[in-house]
Formats: sequence, structure tokens, C-alpha cells
Amino acid sequence: MPGPFRTTPARNTAVDTIRLVGLVGICVVNLPFIALPGAAGLVLPDAGLDRLAMLTVETLFQAKFFLLFSFVFGWSFHLQDLAARRAGASPARRHLRRMAALAVIGCLHGILVFPGDILVIYALLGCGLVAVRHLSAPALARLALAMLPLAALCLTVLWVSLPEAAFSQPPAGDALSQRIDEWLSTLGFLLVFQGPLAFGAFCLGLAAGKSGFFAPDHPWQHRLDRALPWLLVIGLPLNLFHAAATGGLLPAEWVFATLAGVWALAPGAPILAAAWLALILRLTRFRPLPEILIAAGRNSLSIYVLQGMLAGLTFCVVGHGSVGQARLLVVALPLAGAAILALAAWAVVAARGPLERLLRRMSGA
Repeated sequence: MPGPFRTTPARNTAVDTIRLVGLVGICVVNLPFIALPGAAGLVLPDAGLDRLAMLTVETLFQAKFFLLFSFVFGWSFHLQDLAARRAGASPARRHLRRMAALAVIGCLHGILVFPGDILVIYALLGCGLVAVRHLSAPALARLALAMLPLAALCLTVLWVSLPEAAFSQPPAGDALSQRIDEWLSTLGFLLVFQGPLAFGAFCLGLAAGKSGFFAPDHPWQHRLDRALPWLLVIGLPLNLFHAAATGGLLPAEWVFATLAGVWALAPGAPILAAAWLALILRLTRFRPLPEILIAAGRNSLSIYVLQGMLAGLTFCVVGHGSVGQARLLVVALPLAGAAILALAAWAVVAARGPLERLLRRMSGA
């Protein structure tokens, strides 16, 4: 009899690979905000290697892997909708219970582990999927496209307000109150920064589920693969322009050029995320990951939270601010790998991770 970590023929391993790669990318982005004190993760460092590392993360990783994860989230919503219908349950009620449970886990994670938590954002935006679940795939794609100007508007708001807010001192109080205040302010920032693009990715993921995008030899996979060179040619300069604008590399008097660089993320992040998606799908076709790692990818919630816990413990020991951006870029890979391997080991004896079990129980699925 196959062990619990074995995938079934119906299981789409490409999606689990996307989750794993996405988790590594999210760890690369999050680690500076865990390891560095205050708002240091937002400031371009003085050291050359640290500066290059931060620009690399901003160009290649920031907002791209979050969108990949959001795309898969929308796709999984379609599968959960079908599963609820087969079980004779209300898809909307089951999904909303799941989002409420995810929000509870996210609140605890944001307060106790990492204020840059994305789970509450997923829970809030995920409720919106209920309202659009009956739309056709083309209509969902058009809705996703409509999120781009909204994202540009939100980025403009942040560009105007962030210089003041980023370095403001939190109100005095006990440690728990300060952590709650920090989490709430970060949550507000992330909702504005990532919300429109994330919801657009949700819609595209739902459209992918409706159209069978992840089926072997689906024509849209081939189109995406053929578009890869263009995605890179367009996406890389846009994201590099954004990194330069937000990193303070443009002259202060270039106000409109800086604003254009801020806007560049709105189209640039989805374009480069699509390039990453094309590359990951190539990987799954030509060199699939070992089965036990694929099984770990099913437990992405547990891996995500464990990454934050491991990072927090690590820098409580070595000290916040003791490692620069360049070293953090190197440290992120084994740290993410350790969390993935821990859940891979768990998958040998249990099909679902601990938080996946908890989420399932809390949502009544």
C-alpha cells in the first residue's frame, strides 16, 4: 500500500510545485523584515553587496511570488467549490467558514510571529471570490485586468504617505499592544500595496480552474511558454525601474519619473509572475520534484507559518540587524528548505499538515 505521502493520479503536481517555489520566494522577501530592526527593510543599504541584494529581491521576488501563490489560491477555490457541490454542501458557506478560520490563524500569526502576515489578506480578499464565482473565465480575466489601474492608484497613495508613516514611532505600551499595533499598521499597508493585484490573481486562478489550465497539454500552457521571452523582456525592465524608483536611486527632482517607476509595479509584477509561472511549468515537465516534496507542497499553510517561526527564532538568537541584506538572501534558501523538509517528513506519516488539519476542522469541511 502506498504511503500517505504518495500523490494520486488525479493530483496535479504542477500546482504543488508552484506552491513550494512560491514559499521559497516569499521567504526571500519576508526575511529582511524579520531579521532587520524597525523599517530597515525598506531602506536601501549603504554597502554595495547589500544594496545589490535588496534591488535583486525588489526586482525578481517582491510581489511576484505573492501573486503566484494568489493565482493558485484562486485555482484551489474552484476545486473546493466543486468538492462542496459533490458533497451536497453550500459552496459559499463552506468557503466563508474556511476564510473565517484562515483569518483566525492569520491574526495569531501576525501578532505572535510576523506582522507581515498574508493570511488575513487572503481571508478578506478570498470572501470576494464568492461574489464572482459564477463569472465565466473570460469575464474573470477582464476583472483581473481592471485591477491594474486600481493597483496603480493604491501604489500612488502609498508613495505619497509612506515616507512619513514608515518611520513613525509606535505608541508606547506593553509588548503585546505594540505587536498588535505593528501588525494592524502592516496589514493596512499590505492591503493597499498587494490587495488589488492579489484579487486579480485570485480571479485569474479561478479562471484557470474553470478553463482547465493545469490539464496536461492545455493550449494556454503552450501559449504561456511561447510568451516567456516577451514576458522577461517586458517584465524585467519594469520591475527594475520600480526597484530604482522606490529605492531612491533616481534623482530627487525626477518626481514624475519616480512616480512612473512606482506605477511600473502594477503591470510589471503580474508580467514577471507569469514568467515565473512559465518557468515552473517547464520544470515540472522536464524535471519534476521528488514525490515527497510534492506532498509537502500540499501543506503550504504549515510551511509558511513554520518559516516565520524559524526565522524569528534564528534572529532572536543571532540578533536583529546582525546580518546584512546580501547574507539574508543566502540564509533565506536553507531556512525555507528546512521548513519544507520538516513538512516533507511530516507527510511520510500524515497526509495533511497540522495547520491544514486545524483549518479543515475549524471550517467544518
